[in-house]
Amino acid sequence: MAMRRHEFERMLAGDRPGAFLEWMRRSGEMRRFIPELEETCLTTQNRSHLDTVWEHTLDVVERVPRNRVVRMAALLHDIGKVKTKTVDDNGVAHFYGHELVSAGMSDAILKRLGYSNDVRRRVVALVANHMRAKDWGNDCSRMKDRALRKMEYGLGEGFYDWLALVAADNVSCVPEYRMPDQVSNILRRVEELEREGMNMFDYVLPLGDKEVMGALGIDSPVETRKCLAWLMKFAFNNPKVTREELLCYVRQYKR
Repeated sequence: MAMRRHEFERMLAGDRPGAFLEWMRRSGEMRRFIPELEETCLTTQNRSHLDTVWEHTLDVVERVPRNRVVRMAALLHDIGKVKTKTVDDNGVAHFYGHELVSAGMSDAILKRLGYSNDVRRRVVALVANHMRAKDWGNDCSRMKDRALRKMEYGLGEGFYDWLALVAADNVSCVPEYRMPDQVSNILRRVEELEREGMNMFDYVLPLGDKEVMGALGIDSPVETRKCLAWLMKFAFNNPKVTREELLCYVRQYKR
């Protein structure tokens, strides 16, 4: 009998998800449930990961909290590496843009399995953004406050799930590529921004649709949304930007 989704969820959120997933693969159940994962078993990586994509995936799944959204994101976060793998002239493998391919594949898989729109949205957001902090470094010296606020705003309640996935993915590398202190350094800056009133978890622009329409002299919802998205870049730079300042920026947008 084919495995049902609730059984899969229960085992994935259990104490030994790695062993369960490996059983699914060896028994052929994975081929029936999430066949896209089959090829990850044969996909080798590069000097930062000496294991296959499948082996790395199992390790990451084992390291994240027992939360169905985070566990599912961990399971699917590198699934796009099969489709994006290239090898340069020096024989080094690359997986450019695999996080976005993985996100698209994750959405299709979760939809096929009957997950709700909310669960799909949350998992896809984690998968699509799991590489965002890679260039920030272990000490986060290359992390910009604007980029951090953008992650807070975009992920909202999923921000800490994202950090859990980032931490697990960071540690599941060969030693010289691990960034064991990165997440603690991100959290330190998050707390500092919170004390300064400069974080964006619950941010709302102090300017609404009608005010933008009035300032632009239009009645187009599409153009209004474009303007509001454009205004967000000023909020990411300074969440304390005022309504009056934003109206000035709207006039700049109009010109």
